[in-house]
Amino acid sequence: MGFAEIKNAIRDKAQLADLIGQSVNLKKTGGRYLGLCPFHEEKTPSFTVFDDRYFCFGCKASGDVIDFVRKTSDSSFLDAVHLLGAKYGIDTDGLRKDKKKSAPRQAMHEALLKARDIFHHNLKTAAGQQACAYLRGRDVSDAEIADSKIGYALPAPFALREQLHRQGVASATAVAASLVSDKGDFFRNRIMFPIYDARGQVVGFGGRTLDRHSRIKYLNSRENELFHKSRVLFGLWHAAQAIAAQKTAIVVEGYFDWLALQRAGIKHCVACMGTALTAAQMRLLPRHIDKVILLFDGDRAGLEAARQGLPLTFAFPHLSIKAAPLAQGHDPDSLLKEQGTEALQQLLDGAEDVVEFSIIGKLRDQDVRNYPQVLRTEILPLLREIKDDMQRDTLIAQIAEYSGIPRATLAQELRKTRTQQASAPQSDTKSSSVSMWMLEFVGHLYYAQPSTLAVDALQAFVQQELELAPEWQTLLAAMLNNLQQGALNCEDRALPEDELADEVKATLTKVRASPTLYSTNHPQALAILMQLRKRKKLKEQILLLQKDLHRADEPRKRELLPAIFALQQERRALGHSFSTLQPPP
Repeated sequence: MGFAEIKNAIRDKAQLADLIGQSVNLKKTGGRYLGLCPFHEEKTPSFTVFDDRYFCFGCKASGDVIDFVRKTSDSSFLDAVHLLGAKYGIDTDGLRKDKKKSAPRQAMHEALLKARDIFHHNLKTAAGQQACAYLRGRDVSDAEIADSKIGYALPAPFALREQLHRQGVASATAVAASLVSDKGDFFRNRIMFPIYDARGQVVGFGGRTLDRHSRIKYLNSRENELFHKSRVLFGLWHAAQAIAAQKTAIVVEGYFDWLALQRAGIKHCVACMGTALTAAQMRLLPRHIDKVILLFDGDRAGLEAARQGLPLTFAFPHLSIKAAPLAQGHDPDSLLKEQGTEALQQLLDGAEDVVEFSIIGKLRDQDVRNYPQVLRTEILPLLREIKDDMQRDTLIAQIAEYSGIPRATLAQELRKTRTQQASAPQSDTKSSSVSMWMLEFVGHLYYAQPSTLAVDALQAFVQQELELAPEWQTLLAAMLNNLQQGALNCEDRALPEDELADEVKATLTKVRASPTLYSTNHPQALAILMQLRKRKKLKEQILLLQKDLHRADEPRKRELLPAIFALQQERRALGHSFSTLQPPP
């Protein structure tokens, strides 16, 4: 279809009042709908929705369904067309410029869409009765199942593979989309939640096991060209307009939590699928929002996930990021069932600034005798990262009041650590140089995508060519192991923070606080750092040999000159060679 045909097809299929009603409370009056305008503040409804147009008598905003999606999702006109095309099943791929390049990706999207429909159909079969019973037990209605296209993966090892084959999906495409492998289907005997990107296209799945003996309760699709868990938010496709209208995003941990909030009428929520919220996920949220509330479970993992929102306050200073952890033993679903929507709303209204929660919260969990150690090793490094003097002074006052340590003492300790930090380059230039280089190296390694790197080359560099203290080896070994397993370090997979020295912890905190500096996803960033380190080591060797040369006799000089020349040649050759990190074809 051409551009005009696609636009007309979208306008014909879209029910404008239903679409706008997802984020605006509309009331039918005669042949039109009225509500409060989402584009300006008002107390008396002047926003009017007709069959195919909307108009606000207050701010004069007007347009059709494409204009509404474009404005509320802060996207381009073409992106709005793609979003609506995906929502209403209209093929918009013909509008993409590079069709040849997008063909494999499109095939993966189609395979995922077919898998979604297969899983959804499985619920209606006899084999899906156990899954249906489980969903009913979690108060998930038929309407919610239909709206979210929840499904069921059969327990047979090759069930999906055979179903996809019958529908014409190539085996290589199914493998690339992380649906199957040589060993069989990736998901088996699991309730399936489709995961959509911001355009409404299926990019992966989350599966909840029905096997009581399974060690893995929730399983997400493997990372692939389309799916990166740290760069997608579950439910964003459904909630983007409500988030933009409320100017607030509520972030929960899991799929059932998201469903529970939707059911309670709290539409402006997304789920980060069991991990801490990342900077990449934050950038997916609609622009011009004011607040993000982390509504995580009351267990240890939930509290830690909320505290890991602290670096985001440095990366997104224009946002108010708050934490609203639930009581021990509760998740949003259980709280709503036991105490109702009002109790949850009170919790959200009383959400604590994530900086205060993260810093004061570290003291709440400690015996009073451990306060000095916790302050020195964990809290003062965080305070140094806060650039706002007023916010930092407020926190010092709160820490003093809570801990009983005089405010002047805390301020003095903070100044002392800053002075030590500032004087370090003058007292130990070599150490400072290594620290700055290491900060860059750890930063890029932390956000690196496994698929872009030849990890063996990195490992060989760390183990054989880089002279590191043991504390750095501990961290880097864990990070390299994550990359070898195809995991992203920025999801904090198995990083042994309890074993790290203070300097290493402080470096990791700086890295987490500055995602925009390091998340380049460019393999040459690490390659260049490796070459710089090698060149620096060669320069040091050359300088040592040149000192020997001045003191050496003639026979010794004849030995040293070729060695110096060879090292100089090697150093020059490293100038533009960045091939060591390229992944195999």
